Amino acid sequence: MVKSSSAPIISPQQLSKTLGYSLSPSEFQRVLKRCQFKEPKVGKFWHAGTSNANSNANSNANSNAGIYIIIAGKVRLLDGAGELITTLETEESFGELTLFPEVDLEPYLARASVNLKLCFLPADVVLALMDRYPQIRDHLWNTAQLRDSQCQMRSSERAATGTQNPTSAHSATPFTSGSPQKTKSQKKIKKAFFPHPAQRVGHWFQRVSRRYPFYAQQSASDCGAACLVMVSRYWGKQFSLNRLRKLANVNRDGASLRGLCFAAESVGFSTRPVQASFDELAKQKLPAIVHWEGKHFIVVYEITKTHVVVCDPGLEQRTLTHREFNQDWSGYALLLEPTLKFKDTKASSTSIWQFFELIKPHWLMLVEILIASIFLQLFGLVTPIFTQLILDRVVVQRSQVTLTTVVLGLLLFSFFRVAMTGLRQYLLVHTAQKIDLALIVGFIRHTFRLPLSYFESR
Repeated sequence: MVKSSSAPIISPQQLSKTLGYSLSPSEFQRVLKRCQFKEPKVGKFWHAGTSNANSNANSNANSNAGIYIIIAGKVRLLDGAGELITTLETEESFGELTLFPEVDLEPYLARASVNLKLCFLPADVVLALMDRYPQIRDHLWNTAQLRDSQCQMRSSERAATGTQNPTSAHSATPFTSGSPQKTKSQKKIKKAFFPHPAQRVGHWFQRVSRRYPFYAQQSASDCGAACLVMVSRYWGKQFSLNRLRKLANVNRDGASLRGLCFAAESVGFSTRPVQASFDELAKQKLPAIVHWEGKHFIVVYEITKTHVVVCDPGLEQRTLTHREFNQDWSGYALLLEPTLKFKDTKASSTSIWQFFELIKPHWLMLVEILIASIFLQLFGLVTPIFTQLILDRVVVQRSQVTLTTVVLGLLLFSFFRVAMTGLRQYLLVHTAQKIDLALIVGFIRHTFRLPLSYFESR
């Protein structure tokens, strides 16, 4: 059984950490009155859908919808196969997935430790706060996605190593639709990636100069994909933003943590979404992608004893103090490590030869421009030749006829030079306009051929 307690042992700081937003004192008191303090027995006591493992199966599935905040003790989260996902300690929470029943999130179980004390926030209280404060909704949604990604990765690891329980009620589901990967690819992504010596030298130079790869986002929703571009460039691969956008399933609201995991794994990264403290993040292998200001993603390249070097795709590379970083970091991070699959993944490249297709229809006009340019260079040689004639024949021999001939020749060649310059300029402008028109028409034609889903995601 779950015992209830009426002692108000949760602080405003604990509640603010769980909700990602600081409530006013009056609102905190109203929420505190609705809180239920529980002391479950050791063992499995909660599952997404039933608040107690021994409760009546016919009880309302939504009766336990809400958030559990750990006041004391520990909670182990287990997946459907009974495998450990993560261990939660004091001030951490679980149950956020029950607030989003319309989304298909991976369920999990909770196992209580000795002397576990919980504070339960019913769903109606939390939903009212979510409607009133969008920051709370975003924070809880990110937490639910983090738990879902951890469940997905745990299930994927079991499937790759052959330990997947075939009778499990909650088997792993792919991030997106499509055929499952072959076992060979799953084994390949587990193999370690060793940077080339040139890359090691480049990484050393980047740490010394503190100049890391930077890629600016094209829109506010591209921050997650742009961060993946930067991390890929750090490890020596150039991937296009559009390719990673598509893999991460970016929409108008941006990319989810789950989508970033799928995109990173698709190009050969081993991913691990975590919720950690700053000290724990500093011990991890960098670069990593962190959730910023509750609505943004940035890349953390380096953490020193005094500063944190980050690249914000919406701004530029920045050096922050530990305090400045902790103020805006929401506590979530995506740890990325390249595998052997990353080395074999083909990088995106744009060939310069594709631009010759634009000028191929105008090759005749370009030949005319070339001929005009050659004549202009030849006319440029006339002036020094006539200058030599004036010095040798006119000045020395005082020949009036030669002077008249040279002057007429200069005037004639100057006229031809002006005409040829005008002709070449006309041909250049005419050709440029035709190429511009072809580009514009091609862009409009391509735009009208795009599916409606392309515009709905932007």
